Amino acid sequence: MQLPLLALPLKETREVELAKPIGALIRTVYEQDPNSFENDLRSVQEARLDATRTASSDATGRDLLFKWFHMLEMIELRFQELRVPLTWSDAFSGKQVTQQALAYEKASVIFNCAARIAAVSATFDRKDGGEGLKRCYTGMRQAAGLLDYIHSNFLHAPSDDMGGSMIKTLQTLLLVQASEVFLEKSMQDGKGIALIAKLASHIESVYATLAEEWQDTSTFASIPSLWRVLVAFKSKYFAAMTHYYRAQADDAGDEHGVALTRLRLAVRCVKDAAQRAAHVSPSYFSSKLSSTVPGDALAAVTGASKSLLAACEDTMRAMERDNDLVYHSLLPPESALAPVDKTTVTGAISIRDTFMHPDVQRILGPEVFLALVPLSVHESASVYSEEQAKLVRGEAEHIETANGTLAASLDALRLPGALTRYGALQGADAARTYAPSASLLEHAERMQSTHDKYAQSAAGIDKRLAEIQRPWRAAQRIDDALAALEEDARACEHQRAQHGHRWTQEPTMSAARTLRNDLLQSRAALEKARTSDANLASLWASVRHDTLLLQRGPEAVRDAVRDAVQNAARNASRVKEANLLDWEPGQDPSEEEARALYLEAQEKWNALQSLPAKRDAMLAELKTRVRSDDISHVLLLNRRVQNIEPQVFAAELAKFTPLQQQLRESAAAQKHDVHTLRTMLDALAAHPGTLSIREQDKACAEAHALVSARLVRAYESHTELCDVLGNAVQFYNDLETIAQQTCQEVMDLLTQRRIEREALVSQLSYAPATSLADDLHALRLSEPAAPPLKRAASPKPPRPPLV
Repeated sequence: MQLPLLALPLKETREVELAKPIGALIRTVYEQDPNSFENDLRSVQEARLDATRTASSDATGRDLLFKWFHMLEMIELRFQELRVPLTWSDAFSGKQVTQQALAYEKASVIFNCAARIAAVSATFDRKDGGEGLKRCYTGMRQAAGLLDYIHSNFLHAPSDDMGGSMIKTLQTLLLVQASEVFLEKSMQDGKGIALIAKLASHIESVYATLAEEWQDTSTFASIPSLWRVLVAFKSKYFAAMTHYYRAQADDAGDEHGVALTRLRLAVRCVKDAAQRAAHVSPSYFSSKLSSTVPGDALAAVTGASKSLLAACEDTMRAMERDNDLVYHSLLPPESALAPVDKTTVTGAISIRDTFMHPDVQRILGPEVFLALVPLSVHESASVYSEEQAKLVRGEAEHIETANGTLAASLDALRLPGALTRYGALQGADAARTYAPSASLLEHAERMQSTHDKYAQSAAGIDKRLAEIQRPWRAAQRIDDALAALEEDARACEHQRAQHGHRWTQEPTMSAARTLRNDLLQSRAALEKARTSDANLASLWASVRHDTLLLQRGPEAVRDAVRDAVQNAARNASRVKEANLLDWEPGQDPSEEEARALYLEAQEKWNALQSLPAKRDAMLAELKTRVRSDDISHVLLLNRRVQNIEPQVFAAELAKFTPLQQQLRESAAAQKHDVHTLRTMLDALAAHPGTLSIREQDKACAEAHALVSARLVRAYESHTELCDVLGNAVQFYNDLETIAQQTCQEVMDLLTQRRIEREALVSQLSYAPATSLADDLHALRLSEPAAPPLKRAASPKPPRPPLV
C-alpha cells in the first residue's frame, strides 16, 4: 500500500486593477496611446483573475498560474516602474500582507504554482508503477525547483510562508517525497535489496531531520499538526524499512546474527510508527489545511504499518529458526550495528526547465506588449547589430581573399587552357580550344559596324590611295615655276653682261629668293610624301585581305581562326600517322592512364571553379540569418542582469559558428585542391600518353597566335590608314593650293621684271656712253640697291605622318 503524500497550501489574494496603471505607463514612458494595447491590457486583467480564482481542478489552476506568471515576466521587463497594491495571504496562517512591487506578485504566484503541482502529483495513482508514478516523481521535483527559485531570488520575504527557513524546509519535504516515489518505483522494478535499503535510509534520515526541525515552534509554528504526525510516522516507518531490507542483505552475506538484530530493530521501529499513526486525531482533518493531506491518509498509514510489521515478523521468525537449527550465530547489540549507507538520485528541476517543457510552452500563450521595447534594449540591440556587421564584414573579407588567391593560383596554372589542351583525350576538337579572344571579336564587331562607311571600306581606301598617287599637277606647276625663274635669271644676267654697270635690275635670285625657297620646300615635301604614300600602299596591300575578313564580322573571324587551327591540327596528325609506320607492339604509351588523369583533373578543376559561387551562397545565407536574427526578446529577458550583454552577444553569435566553420573549411580545402591540381597538370605534361596531344596542341597554339596577331595587325593598320589617308588627301589639296598660289606670284614677279627689263633695255639703247670713272662710281657699295618686290609669306602645307 502506498503512503500518502503531502501537498502545499495555496495563498489567497484580492482582486487588483492592473489595466489602468499599465496604460498610464504606456502613455508616459513609451509615449504611445494605451488604446492601441487594449487587447493586451484586457488579457492581463483576465489572466490574473483566472489564475487567482478557485479553479475547477488543481491541473487547471496550475495551467492558469503558469500563464499568469509568464505575463508577469513580460510586464515586469517592460514596466519596472509599475506600483500597485498587491495583497496576498499567508498560505499557513492566513495573515494578509500588501506590497506594491511586482516581485511580491511573482513570488506568490510561483508559490501557488508549486502548491498546485504538488497537489496534482499527490493525487496520481502510483500502485502499478505506470505513467502516474513517473508524473508524480517529476511533479514533486518541479515544485521543489519553483521553491528553490523563490529562495534564491526573494531574500526579504514579506510573509512567513515565503521566509528562507520555511521555503527551504518545504523544498526538502517535496524532494524527500520525490525520493519516496523513486523508492516505490525501484521496489516495483525489483531492484536489489541493498539499493532499496540505501534509498530508504536516506528517506528516513530526511524525515527525521524534518521532524526535529519542526519542533522549533518559533520558526515553524504554522506547520500543521497533521504534517508533524505524518513526518514523524514516516521517519520511523522508513527506519523500519531500512533495517528490514538491510537485514535481508546481511543474511545473504552470512551475517545471520546481525540480520536478526536488525529485524528486531525493524519490528520495534514499525510498532513505534504504528503507535504514532494511532495518535492521529480525526479533528486534524477538519482544519483549514486538511486539503493538503489525502482523506484516506490515516487508513493508508495504518495499513502500511501493519503490512510492514507482518513482513518483518515473518522474516524474523524464519531467520531465528534457521539460526537456532543451522547457524548458531551470536546476536550483536543494536548499538554495535553499522549505519546503513544512504543514497539518492533525486534533485530539483529548475524553473527554467519546467517552463521550457513543450507542454508548458503550449499553455503560456502569446506574449503581450511585444511592440513595447525599452530604450536600453534598443541600444543593446544596436550594439549587437554592429557585432553582426563586423562578423559579416570579416567573413566577406575572408571570402574575397580566398577568391583572389584562387584566381591568382588558377592564372599561375594557366587554366583553363593548361587543361583543355588535353581535351582530345575525350575526343574533343582541338580547334574549339583556341577560340578568338574577346578583344579580337570586339575589333571585328567594330569593323563590321563601320563597313557601310565608304571612307573606311576597302573600296574607299583603294580610291584614296589612288588619289594621293597622282599629285602630278602640283609637281608640274612647281617645276614650271622653277624653270621660269631660271629663264628670267639667264635673261637678266645676259643684259648685265651686255650693259655692265649700267644694268641696274636686281638679280633674279635676289628678287625671288623667298618664292624660290617656298617652291623648293614644296617640292621636297612632295617627294617625302611620295615615299610615305608608297609605304601606305605597301601596308594596305599586306592587310587588305585580313581587313575584308574583319569587316565580315565576328562569325567570319571565328571561322577563320577555327580553319587555321584545324589545318595545323591536321598537319600535326599527318606527322603522327607517318611516325606510326615505325610503331611496334609495346612501344605505344598507354593513353588510358592519361585519360583517367585528365578526367580527375577536370573534376578537380570544376570543383575549384564552383568554390566562389558556393562561398557566395554561404555568405548570402549568413547575411539572411543575420538580418532575421532579432535578439530584442533575449535582451529583454536579461534586462535585469548587470553587464550581461557580452555573454548574450557571444552566445547569440555562436549560432553562426557552423557557417563560419564551413567557410574556413572551404578555404583550407581550396589550398589542398589547388596543390593537387598542379600536381595533376605536371603529371599530364610529362605523361607519355599525352605526347602526340601536346605536339598537336603546340601546332594549334602557334597557328592561333599567328592568325590572331595577323588580324590584330590588320585592325590596327586599318585604323592608322583611315587616319593617315584622310590627312594625306587634305595635304595634297593644301599643297596644290599653295603651289598654285606660289606659282602665280612667281609669274606676276617675272612679268613685272620682264617689263622692267624691257624698259631698261630701251633706255640704255638711247643713253650716251659713260666714262670709266662713271662705271667705277656705279660699282660703289655704299649706294643702295633697288628694293625687291614685297610679297606675303606662303604658309607651309601640313605633312601626314610617315608610315
